[in-house]
Amino acid sequence: MIIAELCQNHNGDMELLQEMVAKAAQSGAHFAKIQTFFAEDLQDGWGDQFERMKQNELNFDQHEQFVKWCRKFKIIPMTSVYTTRYAQQLYNCGFEHVKIGSAQCTDTSLILSYITAGFKVTISTGGHSEKEIPKLAPLFGVLHCVSQYPTDEDKADLIRMVKLRKWFPTANVGLSDHSQGLKVSKLALTMGAQLVERHFSLLPREMTKDGVVSINAEELTDLCRFERLPTTEKLKEEPSFGMIVYPKEESEIELIKKYKTRFR
Repeated sequence: MIIAELCQNHNGDMELLQEMVAKAAQSGAHFAKIQTFFAEDLQDGWGDQFERMKQNELNFDQHEQFVKWCRKFKIIPMTSVYTTRYAQQLYNCGFEHVKIGSAQCTDTSLILSYITAGFKVTISTGGHSEKEIPKLAPLFGVLHCVSQYPTDEDKADLIRMVKLRKWFPTANVGLSDHSQGLKVSKLALTMGAQLVERHFSLLPREMTKDGVVSINAEELTDLCRFERLPTTEKLKEEPSFGMIVYPKEESEIELIKKYKTRFR
C-alpha cells in the first residue's frame, strides 16, 4: 500500500489540493494524507514558523472537503495528528486513518487515545530504536523512518523493518521514505514492505518546504506500478542487497527531541 503524503505541498491552495488528490488516486496510491495542525498551537520558540504554518493550515471545513474529494476519486483519506485536541472534529469530517509522526511515536497516551477512539493508527519511528516505541496493539501501520531530509541511500537502514516486524507482528510494517528518487522505496517493497509513504508534489521542488524529498505524479505512478508486481518481478528490477545497519545519528535524535516541543 502506498501513502501519498501531500503534507504542506499544497501551500494552502485548495484547488491545488484537489488536483493532488486526483493525481494521487490516478497514480494508484491507496492513501492521500494531509496534516492537521494550527499555527496558534505552536509552542514558545517556534514563532519563526508561524506565518508559513498559518498559510498551510487547513480548517475543518477544508478537512471535510478533502475527505469528500478522496471519496470522489476513490482514495483513502488520512491525516497526521499531533494532539488529541481535534480527534472529535476529525471523526466528524469522516477520517478513519491517522498518522502519528516520529516525534510523538513514544507518546503512549496520544497513540492509545486515537486507537480507543476507533481510528486506525499508523506511526513513524524516526530517531528512536524499536525498543523505545510502546508495543501497542492494534496498530494499523508501523513505518521505519530516517527523519533527516534528504536521507542518503546508503543510510536507509532498511533491515530495520525486519526488527519492527518482530516487535509489531500484527501491524503493516513498512517505510516512510525521505530519500530522493525511488531506489530506496523500491528496495523496501522488494524486501516486503507492506506500507510505503512518500511525500508527493505537483509543484517544482523549490516551491515547497518538503519539495526536496517529494516525488512527482510520474514517479508516484511508477512506484505504484512497482508495488503491484509479484516479488519475483520486483527482484528482477531492483535486486535486494545487504543493507548496512547504521546507529541513529545524534543529529537525528536531537532533531526529533526538538520537534517534540512544537505543539502544546
